[in-house]
Amino acid sequence: MKFRDIFGFSSAEKGIENLHTREMDAFADNVVFELKTLISSAITRALEERESRYMRSILEESFFSLESLVIKAMDAQTSRELEDFLSNHESINPQFRAQFFGQVVQREYRSTRGASVRVSPGLVPIFEVNPQSLDTATEDESFILSLKGRKVRFEVRAALDGPTRKTPITTPEIVVTPPRGTAMSQALGSGTKTTGSRVQITLHDQHGNTEKSVALPALLGRETATAQGLAVGSGVDVAGTYVSRRQLVVFEALGQIYCFVPAEASLTCSTDQGEVLRPNTLHRIDPGSPLRLLTGVPMDTLVAPGQRENRAEYPRIDISTGSRATPHADATPRPRAVR
Repeated sequence: MKFRDIFGFSSAEKGIENLHTREMDAFADNVVFELKTLISSAITRALEERESRYMRSILEESFFSLESLVIKAMDAQTSRELEDFLSNHESINPQFRAQFFGQVVQREYRSTRGASVRVSPGLVPIFEVNPQSLDTATEDESFILSLKGRKVRFEVRAALDGPTRKTPITTPEIVVTPPRGTAMSQALGSGTKTTGSRVQITLHDQHGNTEKSVALPALLGRETATAQGLAVGSGVDVAGTYVSRRQLVVFEALGQIYCFVPAEASLTCSTDQGEVLRPNTLHRIDPGSPLRLLTGVPMDTLVAPGQRENRAEYPRIDISTGSRATPHADATPRPRAVR
């Protein structure tokens, strides 16, 4: 056995001594763990105070913004330790404060009612440091705390702004005339409104049960008649949460009544037999056989949700033609003699 093996080091380690110092990582990990819990609780309290003023349907279509986040130390020792920790690291890395609190604050928080709080990537919590205004624990208080366990070292206050609509209405959403060349524009036409066939439409939505006699062609959807101001065809408003602005087009062609879901729609419908309407696919409405449609089917999956009994969220649309529309001649007209 060689001499260096007796003392437990090799020639490469000769002249190096490892010192056992206090680990700052443990302090940082404890602070991150405690702040994560307190920040989540503070945002939850602020969110519960605001979301109680709004319906669930509004909360699902909007979000709150975290306006400010204030962290205050509860005692002088904690204040000094955290400020020293931040300032020491900022002297080496000026972006350390933002990077450190980036581990503490999540990008988004959500509640069970559908409300959400979004955090701007540039938001840095405000750390209140004023050791002179904080009391140092006495010897008796320190002894009591040692018996009770860990003391809460921070207090967090969150301020929210909003709500703000998740998908604000932009210019393409309120175009008066549908774009040329699409199936919807061809069905609605490009001329003035005409008095052709009519259909009976019964809506079961947020307004209850409403029956209307509608002239064709017609466009059904959320805020269709009031917001989009269609220049051609009839607009029928369907009040519900899961309804597209351009949900359904009903029109007449060659004496038959058809309907289809435009490709511009974000949601589609399903029949009472469970058949899902695919975009730009014609469905004939036979006389005496009303078509019953239920909204709220995602266009990306084309799979109908299981629970759709709430008509305020998932409206039902019943379309009936009553009697057969005026027949159109399909044959070539017979030529007449010209005198």
